[in-house]
Order: sequence, then C-alpha cells, then structure tokens
Amino acid sequence: MTTPIRESFIEFMPVSIFGSVMGLCGLSFAWHRAAQLWKVSRVIADVTGYVAIVSFILLSVCYLLKFIRLRSLVIAEFRSPASIWFFATYIICLLLLTGLLSSQMPRLAIGIWYIGVLLMLLFASYISRNRLDERQEPEHTMPVWILPIAVTLNIPIIGNQLPVIGIYEFSLMAFGIGSIFSIVLSKIILSRLIFQAPAPVAAQPAHLILTAPLALAFTVYFQLNGELNIVASSLLYFNLFFWTGPRQ
Repeated sequence: MTTPIRESFIEFMPVSIFGSVMGLCGLSFAWHRAAQLWKVSRVIADVTGYVAIVSFILLSVCYLLKFIRLRSLVIAEFRSPASIWFFATYIICLLLLTGLLSSQMPRLAIGIWYIGVLLMLLFASYISRNRLDERQEPEHTMPVWILPIAVTLNIPIIGNQLPVIGIYEFSLMAFGIGSIFSIVLSKIILSRLIFQAPAPVAAQPAHLILTAPLALAFTVYFQLNGELNIVASSLLYFNLFFWTGPRQ
C-alpha cells in the first residue's frame, strides 16, 4: 500500500524543484556578505547554508528514485520543450553548493565544481545544438530558454574563490559564452514578448529570469576587471532599469 503513495509523490516531482535550492544558496551568500559588511550574526547564513545542502541531498535522492522507478517520466521531462531547460537548475546547484563547502571541505568543493563545469558545458552545448537544429515556433519562446546557456556565467563566480588551476581562462570562456549567448537569446525572447500574444499569467513571473544574465555578467566582469568602470556600471544600471520596467 505504501509503494503507490511514494510513486505518486515522486511522479509529480519536477526537476525545476531544484530552483528552491538555488534560492537557499543565494540567501546564504547574501547573509554571509551582510555579516562581513555590517557585522551581523553569521547564524542565519550558516543555518541557511546547511538547509540548502540537506535539501539538495534529499531532492537528489528523490529524483534518483523517480529515475529508477519512473524512468519514462524523466525521459519525457527531458525531451519536453517546456521542461528541458529546468535541468540546468540541478547543475547550477552543484556550482553554488561549492561556495558553501569551500571553507570547510575545499577538496570536495573543487571536485564538485569540476563536475558542475563539465555538466554545464555539455548541457549548454546540447541545448544550443538542439535549438539550432530544430525549427521553433515564435509563440513557444519563453524566458526559461536563457537558463542553460546564460548560467555558464555561474562557473567563475564560485570558481574564482577556489584554488583552481587555469581559473582565469575558465572565467573568460564562461563570460564569453554566457554573455554573448544572452544577448542573442534576449533579443529573440523580447521579440516574442513584444510581437506575439502575451504569455499565460502563470508563466509571466518567469520573465524575471531575463534579469539573471545581466546580474551574473556584472559580477563576473567585476571579478575579472577588478573595478567598477563604465561597462560594469552599464550592466548594473540597465539591469535595474529592466527589472523595474513594464512587463506583459
């Protein structure tokens, strides 16, 4: 009697649920930064980080069970043009978790970072080829398209804090791939939002995803350049303007 209940829970578990771990990692990073700047307690940052790690492990186990028991659903989710993009959230979690582990377990963090980099580049390459090889309908264009390619910008954000050989070249590669593809995809997505019918109401909050590439590009550029010059300022202020601008 218990097996159908567990399978029904796993059956409706989407891969996009790993986005919640991304949010927890970001919250932990923000509180760590607040502790450095304003001398607030690190308790919230540490607790949030532990919750993120535990959540990632539990969700990974659950999704692995889904793959073992209901493999056809996972394959269908990966092949679906609406959900394949969200597989990037799992890889992003790997990259972000290295930032939580780097101070306590640096060797483990470096190993996970390398795995995340490899998976991210393979997935980004697969998505770019898949999108170019297949004809796409304009009305199917959604902001989530930008996830697998633009988030290569996550690679150097954490990598620059690790003793990784060749991290500067890794950073340049990730910045080039992520920033240029973001410009191309943003043009396509904005064209759809302007000239096609509005997206369903339930999907409209996803428009905020379009602000992620600019924020990531600003962070990476600042890490590489080391100063807040006109390029970095342009990325920052345009992103603020775009975030507060009107949306469908």
